Amino acid sequence: MNIFTGAELIIAALNLVIAGYVLAKHPKSIVHRAFFLFAAGIGLWAGSFACLLLTRDFSFADAVLVSGDIMIAGLFLLCVTFPDQKKLHPSVLALLAPLAVAAAITPTKAFIAGVHFVDGANPQPVNGPFFPLLAAVILAYIIFSAYSFFRRYRDLRGIARVRMRYFMFGAGLFLASMFVFDLLLPGFGFARLNALGPLSSLLFTSLTGYAIVRYRFMDVRVIIRRGILYACAVALIGIAFFGLYFFLQIFIKNDQLDEFVDVCAAAFGAFAFPGFKRAFERTTNPVFFRGGYDYADAVGELSAALRATLDLRTLMNSIHSFLGRTIRPARVIFAFEGEEEAVVVYGVQAYAEMKRLKEGCAMLMKTAPRISAQPIVIQEVADAAESDMHRNFAALGVKLGIAAIIPLYAKGGTHSFLFVGEKLSDDILRPDDIRLLNVIADQAGMAIENGRLYEKIRLSNEDLERRVIEKTEKLRAMYDMQSRFLADISHELQTPVAIMQGNLEIIERGAGRERATAIRVARETLSGMAGLVNNLLEVARLNFSKNKLHKSQLSVARLLQEVSDDCFVLAVNKGITLGIRSERLLIFGERRKLKEVLFNLINNALQHTPAGGHIALAAAQDGVHAAISISDTGTGIPAEDLEKIFDRFYRIKGETSRGSGLGLHICR
Repeated sequence: MNIFTGAELIIAALNLVIAGYVLAKHPKSIVHRAFFLFAAGIGLWAGSFACLLLTRDFSFADAVLVSGDIMIAGLFLLCVTFPDQKKLHPSVLALLAPLAVAAAITPTKAFIAGVHFVDGANPQPVNGPFFPLLAAVILAYIIFSAYSFFRRYRDLRGIARVRMRYFMFGAGLFLASMFVFDLLLPGFGFARLNALGPLSSLLFTSLTGYAIVRYRFMDVRVIIRRGILYACAVALIGIAFFGLYFFLQIFIKNDQLDEFVDVCAAAFGAFAFPGFKRAFERTTNPVFFRGGYDYADAVGELSAALRATLDLRTLMNSIHSFLGRTIRPARVIFAFEGEEEAVVVYGVQAYAEMKRLKEGCAMLMKTAPRISAQPIVIQEVADAAESDMHRNFAALGVKLGIAAIIPLYAKGGTHSFLFVGEKLSDDILRPDDIRLLNVIADQAGMAIENGRLYEKIRLSNEDLERRVIEKTEKLRAMYDMQSRFLADISHELQTPVAIMQGNLEIIERGAGRERATAIRVARETLSGMAGLVNNLLEVARLNFSKNKLHKSQLSVARLLQEVSDDCFVLAVNKGITLGIRSERLLIFGERRKLKEVLFNLINNALQHTPAGGHIALAAAQDGVHAAISISDTGTGIPAEDLEKIFDRFYRIKGETSRGSGLGLHICR
């Protein structure tokens, strides 16, 4: 047995172990079954190839072809179901019929007629008449599989897309090595490196199995980049080391030089290499790993940002900026319980998208406490879904582009949540990301709660200040109103007082008819002054009294009839008719006050309606109110005075009727 044969047997065993392990993790999963078929096919292919090398029995050449058919069938199913297809349509299985036919006719030597060994060791197949057809069928399966895979890759985001990257990277290496070592070179008659094709399958099955079973704690791009950089660095160190060694050999002729160089190499590996590694990473990280961050520095930066302010909006801006410099999510969303502005979205400008996110996050916030009290990674919930609630929760999170939900802890429980969107790089949440989110849950929760309390105190102070200003303005308005009220009283009393003084002088000097006239005028003036004082007292009571109205249920029609009866004599004396039209309405009100209002309005109409005129009282329902109207055929009111007729002491210019100007003001 040569080294290549041993390698093939090891490859076969390892692939079969990987296939069995993945299937055992989830035997009912279509993806796991497809991977088992694929990896087992590779294992059988490598094992059959090793047996061919050992026994040189042609039947194992047929086994190699059949194993290849199984491998291609598994690859096809894996491409159309990976990473998380739940169901497989029967038509997909029907597409495997050509491979089944190819496997069935393989023993007929239609594809491989024989095998001879080059240099007595390396197998060289003799193609049968239908080998080109088999190659075309396999190529068609590979093309269709790649098309299906890339079409699904284009539509997926986040962790699912990263899992597909593992698959693509492994498949690319595997197919490239297969093409070179098992197709291209044998096509030119060079079959010495056939075993290297199956060897590359280990990387493919390992990466794909990892993407199916675990997939969270590794970023394949980081591994590739770091591996290449480390390899280059080690190569440069090796070149420098051996260059120095040969240089010393030229100038130093000493048998102990080799021992000295060995000691120097060991000392460098033990003491200098760790420092070199750290310096190398600090130098290369800014260039090749811009998406990364130092966890310890990030935690320190977060603590400083949370201590910098108590203002809630500034605090949210700081957390958003911090996440943008570290995890770099596409969006950051804060959700609060019991707030008018319940959801605050960063990273989205479109109104429709923002509305969709707010509604969706509000729904997630209600369910999150029942899922877990710890930070929730959406993909983990989807993978371990145990109920419809978990599946619906994960589906909504994926639809909204949410990667993780962070409960922000504070005294008294969780009252707010931080929603972290999928990373802009389409990368997964790595261990440092999840650790950092746990720190945010602990530290930011208290800071957010303090910010909310500060915001409530600030708003309460602003509200108190606003109320003080309103009360001050109200007191100032009342003081101004009182001052105007006293000024109006003084103005209104000046004329009747002057009339009284003049008539008293006439009474003192005059006699007979002049005295009688003066006494009559004085009596009328006193009556007018009494009415004015009563009206002023009524205005004062209405403006400043806190007495409640004593309401009871009233019939509007009966109320209008009573007022009409009270005013009937006044209307007849002026030759004016009164009419009533009212629906059957019941209201709650104070009868005496309502009658006073209506009597005042009718009296005002009687003063401005000439003889032969008509005054109409009407009542009708207006929504939940009763609308009572009083109209007349009098002189009317000029349009420019309509807004002022209810003001205190206001009179229309040119008005000849007597009055204090308080009647309509009291009515209002």
